[in-house]
Amino acid sequence: MSEDVIFVDSLPRSYNIDDEVEKIVDVIAVRKISTPLWKTIFLGLLAGMFVSLAGMFMTEMAGGIPLDTRTRFPVISKLITCLTFPIGIVFIVIFGGELFTGNSMIMIVGWADKKINVINLILNWIEVFFSNLFGVVACVYLFAYVTGIFESDPQHEFIVSLSEKKINTVWYRLLISAIPANVLVCLSFYLALSARDISSKIIGLYLPIATFAATGWEHVVANMFFLSCGWMYGANVTAVGFLKCMACCATGNIIGGALIVGASEYIISHFRNKNEQPI
Repeated sequence: MSEDVIFVDSLPRSYNIDDEVEKIVDVIAVRKISTPLWKTIFLGLLAGMFVSLAGMFMTEMAGGIPLDTRTRFPVISKLITCLTFPIGIVFIVIFGGELFTGNSMIMIVGWADKKINVINLILNWIEVFFSNLFGVVACVYLFAYVTGIFESDPQHEFIVSLSEKKINTVWYRLLISAIPANVLVCLSFYLALSARDISSKIIGLYLPIATFAATGWEHVVANMFFLSCGWMYGANVTAVGFLKCMACCATGNIIGGALIVGASEYIISHFRNKNEQPI
């Protein structure tokens, strides 16, 4: 659809309205289930690598602040986290990649619009989840552990304490904290799909991710990075704790992405007053 031929009230616009975004999401959902398995896995591995690179950037910068300074002025490390961690989602959307949390919204909209069936949805989530996991772990091992970039404090203390904090968080807090995290991640995808130029897409991606990163809410793919990196550097991360964190965060992320953002987008587009026109 050409950007220079869409008009509202005879005025050109540089964004897509909700009906157009939904159609784009439907096309993306169908494309995802039509993609060969090997390519889905490859794109999932790629997204895992991008999240890991963002996590390393964040750990190097925010974790580079001495512990006493972080303790006295926690807003400094949070601000740096806001500036660094969103690059992962920018890489995924602009360059390409399959991210489990973003797909929780896209696939549910495609299913609600009857473009895909529930088997397609579940298979995509499973394929992408484990591809993200393997991509994260491989990237962490090769580029964070083998290189030894976090061997020294304060970065070492930062990644170990952060991973242990997550692994020791009670399950219901993980689940609840994961809901707003993926609401914001999926809103970033929605804003990127609404924009038509790359600068607007990057801004739309950045702002919601910065919000989620600053709060410390739980994102399952990000936690794949933090827990695996912390474990490799000696944190007390157990297999049971890892599985608990993955299960709770994935469930909360699905609630946030599929039931809140995806369902809300569907309701906004499908339950207008008959006389109401898209803005």
